[in-house]
Amino acid sequence: MKTWLCIFLLVPAICTAEIRYRMLLLESTNISTLGSMGYRINSNGAVVGTYQATSYAIRGFLDTDAGGFVDLEAPTAGVVEIGGINDAGQIALDFGIGLNTLPYRYTREVGYEALAHDINIEYQVFGINNLGQVVGGNQNHAWRFTEGIGVEDLGAFWEGFSDARAINDNGWIAGTIDMEIFLYHDGIAPQRLGYYGLVYGINNYGIVAGTAGLGAAPVVYSMHGSAGIARVGDYGGSAVGINDRDQVVGDIGCCGTLGFIWTANEGLLEINSLVQTTNSVITGIGGINDQGQMAGGASVEQPDGSWKDVAIRLAAC
Repeated sequence: MKTWLCIFLLVPAICTAEIRYRMLLLESTNISTLGSMGYRINSNGAVVGTYQATSYAIRGFLDTDAGGFVDLEAPTAGVVEIGGINDAGQIALDFGIGLNTLPYRYTREVGYEALAHDINIEYQVFGINNLGQVVGGNQNHAWRFTEGIGVEDLGAFWEGFSDARAINDNGWIAGTIDMEIFLYHDGIAPQRLGYYGLVYGINNYGIVAGTAGLGAAPVVYSMHGSAGIARVGDYGGSAVGINDRDQVVGDIGCCGTLGFIWTANEGLLEINSLVQTTNSVITGIGGINDQGQMAGGASVEQPDGSWKDVAIRLAAC
């Protein structure tokens, strides 16, 4: 079942226009869930995320207009973690095999492609680009998977503990070395930006979305020198998605409980203060595509008065 709710984003005093979105609750008539969250969205509006099954297992899902809300059929009872989805519909994810996790790339047509096979290493997947390259971390080092090459241990050549957290279509990788933000491309050494925090996304112009400190505040970093930091919000939370229009999305609040969208011109718009509805609270936005469609999650009041976390997609009316 999919339910559309109209949301009117009434721009606060710092803005000059009214923005209207409609919110689609991503639910299934065939899959019972205890809750769900949308993490990433591609240019076709396909959303990937996770849901908690009635068995309490954390499963992955894909939601499309054509196919609806479907389970990713991961062959494991362990936790599934989503790294992203590209425009070809390839999904990057990891899930538990034995005591550790392995990285995979998945499409419904091909199924699961294992990117690495060493079950003695715990792999985490964080991002995928439109070339099908996947990046992540393996407890100690950043790694990258490329078709025809396989997994490359990038961090083996760098000093410190590293993670590759995002990759754009030009091959630029954003991540952290000993919690310091870096940018990397083949042929150059990692460029440390002089800031400490986390990275969640990078667009094709090299603008990075992340946090300052350990989740202290959402921020945007520029790859053109360490002076290019812009503080998105002062409320705590994370900037977790960015598109090529430099629209940034994420969550704010001391516990990261409210969704936002940010642009350089309009500043931060806290979505819930702008929503004209009484039965849902948007708790976070995980991704945004170049059309401005967003994936995220909302707490939605149920008929019995309880509240349930439900994955959502936002689009302009």
